[in-house]
Amino acid sequence: MKKLKIILIMTAMTLPFMANAQHQNQSAKDQQEDNTMQDSIKMTITHGSQMNKHSPLTMPGNEIFGTIQEVVHKLEADPNTDWSKVDLEALRQHLLDMKAFTEEVSVISQKPIENGIVIQVKPETERAVGALKRLFKMHPAMLKMEKGWDMIAKQDNNQWTITVTTKNNSEVNEIRALGYIGLLAEGAHHQLHHWMIATGQMKMP
Repeated sequence: MKKLKIILIMTAMTLPFMANAQHQNQSAKDQQEDNTMQDSIKMTITHGSQMNKHSPLTMPGNEIFGTIQEVVHKLEADPNTDWSKVDLEALRQHLLDMKAFTEEVSVISQKPIENGIVIQVKPETERAVGALKRLFKMHPAMLKMEKGWDMIAKQDNNQWTITVTTKNNSEVNEIRALGYIGLLAEGAHHQLHHWMIATGQMKMP
């Protein structure tokens, strides 16, 4: 019993020193990491333009981030930019919608019909549910304007039925080959659309 008491007393006396040493080691590690981060920031600020010129990489690491980065560069390069109207958050939300209806939607079926195709899809996330609703408020009109194709999108509970047809027989196989994602990517309006959102010229539904 006496030996046990001695061991407990020695342990109690030693613990504070061990904890203090561990705290000092962690503090030193944190300080080292902070110093490394500060050095990286200084290097980026000092040599940023040169690094951009000589970097072997061109992609920013994320497509949404890269799109917004391109917009920021264009805005800053234009002396006539009206910064009071710029809305990059609206653009970010739209790009998140695009990601959702691209990656978070299941294509249940794609079947040929006379003059076109009928597609059934199901959103798999809450974001995708809203993204499809916003998408089909605008895209059918854009597809009609740019390609002359008729797109009808109907929601039935948690699924969408999308019908796309053309009056030009030579375009039927193209429509069928494009399918769900190709028909959404069709057209040259996307880049202009993004620019108009970012500059406050277009409000999203």
